[in-house]
Amino acid sequence: MSYSTTKKEHNLVFLLTALLLIALVVFYFSAPLQQDLAYHNFADQRTLFFVPNFFNVISNLPFVLIGIIGLLFCQKTKSHLVHLGNRPGFIVLFLGVLLTGIGSAYYHINPDNWRLFWDRLAMAVCFMGFFSILLGEFVGNKLSQKLLLPLLLYGVGSVIYWIVTEQSGNGDLRPYILTQFMPLVCIPISLFIRRKAGTFSTFDLSLIGTGYVLAKCFEIGDYPLYTSLAISGHTLKHLAAAFSAGWMVVIVARKPPTTG
Repeated sequence: MSYSTTKKEHNLVFLLTALLLIALVVFYFSAPLQQDLAYHNFADQRTLFFVPNFFNVISNLPFVLIGIIGLLFCQKTKSHLVHLGNRPGFIVLFLGVLLTGIGSAYYHINPDNWRLFWDRLAMAVCFMGFFSILLGEFVGNKLSQKLLLPLLLYGVGSVIYWIVTEQSGNGDLRPYILTQFMPLVCIPISLFIRRKAGTFSTFDLSLIGTGYVLAKCFEIGDYPLYTSLAISGHTLKHLAAAFSAGWMVVIVARKPPTTG
């Protein structure tokens, strides 16, 4: 059994490395990807209680609450997190979730590229924390903890690179796209590379992945959903993404599985 598990973990490393190399080749042969300014034109622009774009702003509140609760659990359930094996990764994740709530609310009050920078900076922290956690779960905690700082530097650097190139008139989102999607590519791969006992169950990974897919679908359907339901797809996107983040709190809060 130990050989099989090790082989599966090596397969994950191989697949992630191959995907990274493919992404780098695609980026090398593709043109820089600028931010479409139409992105800032969201469907629901209603002002309520003197807050512009009220629903897109207030729907970030769950991120703030989840981030705070997650950080509190990181302090109060240390024995559980020892079992999880990557406490720093969970702290970074929940800090990123908290900052995402603040940064996204700030952005949606008056959407533009500069405010979007702060939103994406927080999300980069969140994504890299999640990536570190998955690496710890399926590859090894020592490696994931060693890679946490380099991953953070890359994620933050990709957002800084985007805004600097954007201000110079030749914006390039390609490195940030890798920051956002590479950790999430781990989810479907991980569903096929399971340890018998681990922090995440197949159900956990499926819920987290489903929440993210729904968030992307809602984002695409921003205007149609607003027209038909009077609630915008972007607002629903925030709620779906918050659900995935909230399930990470469930994972941290529950007791570790017994072995025997």
